[in-house]
Amino acid sequence: MSTVKDLGMTISRNAAVDLSAKVHYLAKVDTTGKFDLASASTDSILGVITEGAAANKPATVQYGGQSKAIAGGTIVAGDKVTADSNGKMIATTTASHRVIGIALEGGSANEVVPFVFVRMHVAVS
Repeated sequence: MSTVKDLGMTISRNAAVDLSAKVHYLAKVDTTGKFDLASASTDSILGVITEGAAANKPATVQYGGQSKAIAGGTIVAGDKVTADSNGKMIATTTASHRVIGIALEGGSANEVVPFVFVRMHVAVS
């Protein structure tokens, strides 16, 4: 895997749950405005957790540029990616899924895979 330099934008907000062991997992914003793990391919996925935190403490999420996330299954370079039920990144070809990015390299489950953010998932259907 090539070296990834994170050049994206980040934001910090309190964590809704303990995210201290969830660096490189995908995140969403919950109804109270706190960060939570993305838990579905249909979630409004904000980005990747770059600094985890305990519940009600500030965590940091990257939401633009180039990043990397933990794979939830096999990913091939060029795949469109979204979240699985555990906040891991998976490949998708399903029209109703919210795509967060395009994989830059391939990888297997539990490997850290680089990707670039795209905003195909913001359309309201």
